This record gives sequence, C-alpha cells and structure tokens, in this order.
Amino acid sequence: GAGCPVLCTCRGQAVDCSGQRLFSVPPELPLDTGNLSLAHNRIASIPPGYLACYGQLRALDLRNNSLAALPAGLFLGARRLAHLDLRRHHPGRRRVPPQAFRGLAQLRELDLSYGGLSAISLDALEGLPGLVGLRLGGNPWVCGCAMEPFLKWLRGRIQRCAS
Repeated sequence: GAGCPVLCTCRGQAVDCSGQRLFSVPPELPLDTGNLSLAHNRIASIPPGYLACYGQLRALDLRNNSLAALPAGLFLGARRLAHLDLRRHHPGRRRVPPQAFRGLAQLRELDLSYGGLSAISLDALEGLPGLVGLRLGGNPWVCGCAMEPFLKWLRGRIQRCAS
C-alpha cells in the first residue's frame, strides 16, 4: 500500500492531514487507514470513488473545509465507517441529497452542524440503522411542511432518559 501522504502524519492506522491548507485530498493513503482527518483545510471536492479502497476506515473528519457537495457513492467502500464529521462546510450547501450516506450501515455518529443546511432528506438518514448520534445545530433550517417527515422520524428516534 501507499506510505504516509506528504504534509500528513501517520501513527498506526491514523492519518492526520488536518490544518495543512490542502485544496485537494491526498492522492493515496495507506490501505489500512482506520482514522482519517482532513479537517481545517480548503478542500472543495472529493473525487468519486476516493474511499473505495479503504475498507478499514472507521472515522472520517472533514470538518471546516469548502465542500459544496459529496460525490454520489463516496462511502460505498467504507462499510465500517462509524464516525463522520462534516461540520462547518461550505455555506452554499443547502441540503443533503437522498443517497448521500448510502452504504454506511455501521455509521453511529454524524455531525452536520453549521453546514448551511436549510433541509435534509429523510431518505439520507433512513439508510443509517446504526445511527445513535446526530448533530444538526447551527443550520438555517427552513421550517415548513417539507420538514414534517424529518421531524416525525426524529421524534421516533429520540431516546428519553427514565430518570
């Protein structure tokens, strides 16, 4: 497999490329990458199929970048992904497409805070059976009839404490 990418640090299965002013994702990562941080860069797009070879990936941090959209099928190869952080993305992104997280059956934590979202497709979340943590704060939601299915879904998933 590939060695540690230029401008990144690698320790075990963790690859940290955060805060390097990167405009694009590293072309190759070690095949056994389990934790990838691309936070605090200037990445505007991710090539389709970029994660296809990284089946060990469990955590992906893409917060504070310039991503306006995620390519369709980006996560299909990342079946073990459990933590995905998409906080503070491009303010022009207004919604999450229906198939955005397809293939992430093991995703447990999803952070979409401060992403400029005005709506979220219920289809994007229904394919996440393992989801236990969803952060959506700081978004300029447009509250109307179109949000009703999402709010019903959310109401049914909220776990209340007994005490």
